[in-house]
Parts: sequence; structure tokens; C-alpha cells
Amino acid sequence: MGSSADEKITLIRRLFRGRDDVYARRWESPKTSKSGYQPACRNEWVNRLCDKRRVKCADCPNREFLPLTKAVVRNHVAGHERNSSDSSHSFVIGIDPMLSDETCWSLAADFDKATWQERFGGVYGNDIIPNAGALVMSKRTEIFGPLADDYARYRPGYPAEVLDELIRVCGLRRAWIVADIGSGTGNLARLFLDAGYQVVGVEPNREMREAAERLLAGYSTFHSLEGVAEHIPLDACSIDLIAVGQALHWFDTVEARNEFLRILHPGGWVIVTWNDRLCDATAFTREYETLTQSWADVQPPLPHAAAPFQTGLDHLFGAVTPHSGSFQHTQSFDLEGLLGRARSSGFIPQTGASHYAEFTSLMTNLFTRHQYDGMVEFHYITRLYLGQLG
Repeated sequence: MGSSADEKITLIRRLFRGRDDVYARRWESPKTSKSGYQPACRNEWVNRLCDKRRVKCADCPNREFLPLTKAVVRNHVAGHERNSSDSSHSFVIGIDPMLSDETCWSLAADFDKATWQERFGGVYGNDIIPNAGALVMSKRTEIFGPLADDYARYRPGYPAEVLDELIRVCGLRRAWIVADIGSGTGNLARLFLDAGYQVVGVEPNREMREAAERLLAGYSTFHSLEGVAEHIPLDACSIDLIAVGQALHWFDTVEARNEFLRILHPGGWVIVTWNDRLCDATAFTREYETLTQSWADVQPPLPHAAAPFQTGLDHLFGAVTPHSGSFQHTQSFDLEGLLGRARSSGFIPQTGASHYAEFTSLMTNLFTRHQYDGMVEFHYITRLYLGQLG
């Protein structure tokens, strides 16, 4: 009830996610009463550019899609265009849920008849929840809350080569203030803190944020704030470098870009980085991938970290082609660490779940067959994109 209009709009956009480079707008013919949706076009009815009476929109060479912005969503909620002199025309939009890489953030399924709960539960394991809205919100808190400790302890950090590249390309200096947006449990922040930099972590999830605050309490140069990429609680022109680690796929990159431009000093820099786990690197990693994926039916998987990064990067950096680099590194685990790393993925049974003992037995067998001196290794490529926003 106490949230601002901007915060409400941000919440709507996070709950109903799809492509942000295009949206559909509802139309209705006053003559025939027919209605439908079509992609919003910047050149619609523009003289000499739009001739939809003779040329279908899909065949028009001047078609230019409009992006889905916070203002568009605000007009949708209001039911009309706020800046339009004619409020008699309703403003209703639709999102395109299928992303460019043929993945999506949500699925809709219709379960009815007397057996709907049984079939509903078959999709989501043993979670019989009476309505889909409750399911969505329940799963978000169930996944991210309990995972915070495992995520902090067992997810990989970032290699020192990332800092070396920042110093080489953009002249990173100790006096710079770094904002880690979507900072999670502080894995990327720690890289900068260990090197003596001042870091402000901005993270929306309370459990993740509190885990970072506990783990990084010994760093006097770390400050933690609640916030999202689309509404960053920092002053204008207050940041020298924005860092995003393993979080870009959660952002509305159009809105995040506006916020980044607001808080950056003129000439400030942005780094986007993430760790790609090499699932096919060794016999162990191949079997690990097969085993964990075979358990994805027990609990629904999280959106994969490889969600459309390229689309997000294009929107974020604009006309500028960012500098890119990649670095290989490894992470070693004993059996306890391997189990913790698996739990941090979110889609396998967690401690105390009915299937956890069976999963642990299978993972122990895998570890025993592949361990060397009591350890197994994960292999990663850290990908880095660095630039100034064009």
C-alpha cells in the first residue's frame, strides 16, 4: 500500500515479463466492432511512411516497433494515454511472451474438471496450490530465500583477470565507487572489495542481501541497499563503475539503462559479466549435468542464466559495441561442497525434502567415481562485456 507508482509499475513488469523491444496494442473497429492486437509501430499513420490501407503491416518496409517502457505500462494501467488530449480511446497492451531465443518467463496451463488438482500437482511435484497466482509468488520466495546460504558458499566467484581487464581498458582506479546492481550474496562485490575498492551493493531479495551483509561485514568499504535495476536508490552522477554479475537476465534493460545513465558520472563505465559452466568439459561434468537435469521434474527449474544475454546487452549498451573478453577458471568441491553447489541451482530437492536422500545417494556415487584426492572440479568461462553507454 505504501509503494510508489513507479514501484507498482516495476512490480507489474517483473511479474508479467516478455520481450521489451516490442509490445502489442489492442485495436477495435468502430464500424465492424471487430478487435484484436497488433505490434505498436512508431510510423503508424505517419504521412508517406504508413499506407496500411493498401500494404499489410507485416509487409511494410517502414515498420518500426516501439519498445515496452515504463510509460507504456503506466498508460495501460490508466487505460488511456496520459499525455493524449483524447482520453476516449482506450489504451490496452499485450506482451510478447516468447523471447528471441524461443524461451519464455512464464507458461499458462488450463486445468479443469474434477481432477484438476491431481494433474496440477503432477506438473509441480507435490505442491497443490489452489491458484496459479499463489503458486508464482510462493515459488519465488521458496526458491530464493532458502538458497541464499548455499548460493553464497558454493557459487563461483570471479577471476582476478576481470580486474586486470578493467584496469587495462577503462583505467579503473582505487578512488572509483562501484555499484554492484543485482549484487545477490556478494560474489562479484568481493572481487572489488578484496582489491580495496568501495562497493555499493543493490539487491531486491532480502535473504540474498542479508547473506551478503553477513559475509561482507568485515569490509568497511561495502554498503548494502535494497533496490532493483529499474529503480536504483542512488543519487545522480554518484557512481564511476556499474557492475552486473550473473543478473542481467532479471533486468528490464530498457529501464535499467535509463537508471544507469542517471547514476553514472559523465564518462562512467558499465561491466556485465557472468560465469558459464562448461557442462561438457569432463566425464564428471557431463554426468553431473545429466543427473541434475533428470531431477528437474521434481521441482520446476529456475530461468537459466544463459537467458537472452545478447538482447539485453544490445539494449543496455545502445549504439556502442562493448569491449568483450573471456577467462577460464575452475572451482573445486569435496562431497559436501558438491551437494551444496547442486542445491544452489534451485530445481533439485532441498535438504529435508522427501526425495533428498535419494538424490544425495546418487550424487555421492557420482562423486566417489570421479573424485581425485577427495575433490571434483567444475570448469567455467567468465564472460565480460565492458563499455560506456551510447
